[in-house]
Amino acid sequence: MLTFEDLNEAQQEAVRFPFDRALKVTAGAGTGKTTVITFRFLEALKRIPGASPSSILCLTFTERAAESMRERIVEALGAPAATENLWIHTFHSFCARVLAQYAPLAGMPPGYRVADEAEVMILRDDLAASVLTRSLIPTEERDLIPPGPLRNVLKGAWEAIDCARRGLHTPDTFETALGAAQEAGTRQAEYECQVAGVAARLFREFQAAKHAAGVVDYADLISGLYYLLERHSELRENLRSRFACILVDEFQDTDRAQLELLRLLARDDFANVTVVGDDKQAIYEWRGSRIENLREFRAHEAFLSVNYRSYNEILDLANFSITRDPYFARQAQDIKLVNPAKGYSPGGHIRMVRAQTREHEAAYIAREVQRLISSGTEPGEIAVLYRSTTHTRVLEDQFRRLGIPYTALGAGFFEREEVRDILAYLQLACEPDADQAAVRILERPPVSLTAAQVALIAGQRTRGSETPDRPASVLGALRDAQVLEALDPPARGRVRSALSCVEELRSLRRVAALAVLVEKAFHERGYLAVLSAQSPHEAPRGVSNVSKIIDLAADFQSRSPLNGLSEFVRYVQRLLTFEGLREAEADPQEESSAVKLLTVHRAKGLEFHSVFAADVRAKRFSRTAAFLLDIRAASEAPGPGRLVAKRLPHEKGETREYDELLQQREAKPRHDQEERRVLYVALTRARENLCITTAAKTSSFFDELAGEFASSKFTEVVELDGELS
Repeated sequence: MLTFEDLNEAQQEAVRFPFDRALKVTAGAGTGKTTVITFRFLEALKRIPGASPSSILCLTFTERAAESMRERIVEALGAPAATENLWIHTFHSFCARVLAQYAPLAGMPPGYRVADEAEVMILRDDLAASVLTRSLIPTEERDLIPPGPLRNVLKGAWEAIDCARRGLHTPDTFETALGAAQEAGTRQAEYECQVAGVAARLFREFQAAKHAAGVVDYADLISGLYYLLERHSELRENLRSRFACILVDEFQDTDRAQLELLRLLARDDFANVTVVGDDKQAIYEWRGSRIENLREFRAHEAFLSVNYRSYNEILDLANFSITRDPYFARQAQDIKLVNPAKGYSPGGHIRMVRAQTREHEAAYIAREVQRLISSGTEPGEIAVLYRSTTHTRVLEDQFRRLGIPYTALGAGFFEREEVRDILAYLQLACEPDADQAAVRILERPPVSLTAAQVALIAGQRTRGSETPDRPASVLGALRDAQVLEALDPPARGRVRSALSCVEELRSLRRVAALAVLVEKAFHERGYLAVLSAQSPHEAPRGVSNVSKIIDLAADFQSRSPLNGLSEFVRYVQRLLTFEGLREAEADPQEESSAVKLLTVHRAKGLEFHSVFAADVRAKRFSRTAAFLLDIRAASEAPGPGRLVAKRLPHEKGETREYDELLQQREAKPRHDQEERRVLYVALTRARENLCITTAAKTSSFFDELAGEFASSKFTEVVELDGELS
């Protein structure tokens, strides 16, 4: 176990900095920030009069990080420390813990529970449907927003609502701020006012719907505690006096609401607060994080730049890349990472590879991964990182071809074939006319009919119909003995087995628990045998994914006991449409014996022996937002705001006001800077080996690194040609 003497000089200074002054620790990748937080926690117990483990608040952003911090501190404190008395939380779990005592005072629904992301998205989807049917739009306004652009209006309204909530707005303050600027006169102003009206009503209905359902979402936890403390000074002072010291990790990822909540919890000018972060790793602006929270935090600043993770040639690449950003170029010496203990590798090197196509790139990565595993590297110590999940499919194909054990994190649990297979059986049990589900059952194992056989069955649907111009369903056709006779005996037997499973599910759907139905669909149809026949690394994952569906069914029924199989099927079908859920479905530390395929965002905070940074290129800036919200935070002095339209319906080109607001926010430069930070995070995940690949003919990030380091003895630049092997 580390002792204080094991810390480097910068770490020791940060740990022992006075506890009555605000401290900002800028901790580069792999510099031991969690170690500093742990030792500062212990130092606070020694130096703050009357301090106890329960009087120190530690806040971070993921449950994984909070658990890691908790384990370290409990180990350092020794056995007598009661874990339940520690205040080591994510922002949201901290708010939930406090609000559990004061829910009625905070205006929370009686006996509330925290809805997961899927529930919230489905609730929003229902409200959006109400708008699309015009039931949420007053009669006199329905003709002012044409039906065509209404979907864009809804998308813009939800984005505006999310932005407003991060600024601690309530429906009342949001409506007041927007209403202050509603001055008609031009067609654009009238249109923007109508959109603002839809957004304000949607916000109000959204909050009311959650309250009626007895749920809150994660944003409600932050705003709920903020307003509780802001309105009740006695409670605020009690909480302030409770925490002698506040330690905040990953401060660059905080949004405005979290900053303002911290302001209420802290003593004057954040005097008892230590924030730890790294603006070089700020990669979540797209979800509301404000890099300015760290950069503008007024405090004594300590820099941690001694890296304990990577060889120096890897750090050289990362240092060079990030200092192409003018902001970091000005402080290049302070933020330069160096690993004096590890130095430069004696024989290793970095490889930079440009392929002709994504398929060539994926094939190269798979072969190199196979070579690493053959030479003794544990599969779980290898990661392939990419900017976007669009790169996953081609990588998975190559890994399966070579039989490499892998787990694709961020590719989407609900995208897995076994999940869609089980859903098809469940859907057909309650919707006999669901032809798409029936075709999937016929095409997929264990039935496995050929395309010609499925087409033959589909062509016979008129046999089961009383009216030839209205064909029967595929399921109806399968019930016709003559249709089945057209199949060979083995195929006929597999089809009958599948039909038997569907009929049994149908007969039980009103009496059996949902989890039982899912499990029966899994076992009765022989799917367990199908999964077991796959490669050794695929079978356990497939079984695990089905187990997750069983758990999901049990959870759904516990929350909605009056809903049945039909409602559950619709629930899961809607989850399939929500791209945003993909990143939350798996733990990067699961399946330690498999290579990790994951996005850079999921890899943040992790490290690996060998890293392949794939598809290295900057994501293009796109003016995709339909509307921009121009509004002050609710915690600031009130002022007018508005929703600015990108363009008017049926007109091309951005409005001048929209373009001006984009420029005012420096939208493109900020986007480009964040893309560079994403690359920095990818590079700094590697300890020993780093391979950077691209299939782009020109990639500014790849090209500048190749140009700078091509002559380095540690870096090999390769241009692939030839066919896939």
